[in-house]
Amino acid sequence: MIIGHEKQWDFLKRQLQNSRVPHAFLFSGEGKLGKRKVAFEFLKLLNCQNSDFSEKPCQVCQSCRALEKGAHPDFFLIKPEKTGIGISQIRQLAESLSLKSYFQWKTAVIDQACLMTAQAQNCLLKTLEEPSGKTCLILISEHPSLLFQTILSRVQEIKFFPVKKEKILDYLINQGIKKSEAQEIVELSSGRPGQAIEFLSNPEKLNEYKSRIKEFLLVFKGNLAQRFHYAKVLTAENENLKEVFDIWLNHLRQSMISKIKKKDFDDVLKMKKILEEIAEIQSLISQSNINKRLALETLFLRI
Repeated sequence: MIIGHEKQWDFLKRQLQNSRVPHAFLFSGEGKLGKRKVAFEFLKLLNCQNSDFSEKPCQVCQSCRALEKGAHPDFFLIKPEKTGIGISQIRQLAESLSLKSYFQWKTAVIDQACLMTAQAQNCLLKTLEEPSGKTCLILISEHPSLLFQTILSRVQEIKFFPVKKEKILDYLINQGIKKSEAQEIVELSSGRPGQAIEFLSNPEKLNEYKSRIKEFLLVFKGNLAQRFHYAKVLTAENENLKEVFDIWLNHLRQSMISKIKKKDFDDVLKMKKILEEIAEIQSLISQSNINKRLALETLFLRI
């Protein structure tokens, strides 16, 4: 089930109905909005064997079930490895897409496409320039600006935005969650269905999220020695800093929005500056092998 994103979904369905499906899309937007879910549902739609278009994707035909199980002969998923997405992965993808399809469409998803190396992006260009037969490739990225302009010019970008809280709340209540618990999840999810579903399926993630916010607020109020100690602890624990930064950024965004709605503009500019500083450091860490502890200490010096 897709939560929200009705405009994006309707557009994709019209593309297929009108036989105008491009060979490559770029689904862009912040993390855990539901981009992957929409991508998988659309690729199910392409090869769904149900004769009634209004019932596609049917979720029960051989093709739909195979994709759901991760065993579809015409679907390929590329995900980052330790050093990102390398040229060997893209070469293997290109070879797989060139083979004859079992159903109709050869399909693929490149998750976190912005983590492709320069060599991998150059290699992908050949596939984008010379697509074979019915091929549909979906790049998913939170940072499309990190992709080569030559790639961006060869894909159709579909932007994703936060979903209305009411839609996520309705979904959670329909899953049997108490309204008070559902409302807490909705507030912390910040319009991201994927985040809400993660909290729903893994309560430990919800507790961790709340703990990270408390830590951030304490560090923000602490002195420099306390901040540097926290930087040491975070990097020593080998924490996923991207995930930690995402939590900080979402908390700051929600706090800013709340203040603006209440016409309380105290500290808004300061919060905006902190948000920008965190986003900059997060981008640096994702793009390079920068010393993470040093990056965190630099951040704490600035905010």
